[in-house]
Amino acid sequence: MRGFELSPETLAAKTHLLLWAQWLDTAEAQTQTEESVLPEFINDIFGGLLGYRGPVTDQTRHTMSREHYVEVDGSFADAVLGRYGHDVKRHLVAIEGKGPRDPLD
Repeated sequence: MRGFELSPETLAAKTHLLLWAQWLDTAEAQTQTEESVLPEFINDIFGGLLGYRGPVTDQTRHTMSREHYVEVDGSFADAVLGRYGHDVKRHLVAIEGKGPRDPLD
């Protein structure tokens, strides 16, 4: 592993992820709500770092849908990852965000 070097893209992603981690540990972050933080978090992490794309970035096929109705419990997921387009609609993962102060247990 000594000779292994991260690509410039991976280093940039790591830096951006660390910025999120540092900000979430601040007093300012603790005053925020899910609604104020979640859209940017989903765009940055799932769109920017992980490469999922919404319908505007690829109008024939995309891999992320926001505020999507979930048929199982009749509510809306904050985002859904899957395969979407004019000929396909396949949900793979529902994303439900929480605010910085929300307990995760």
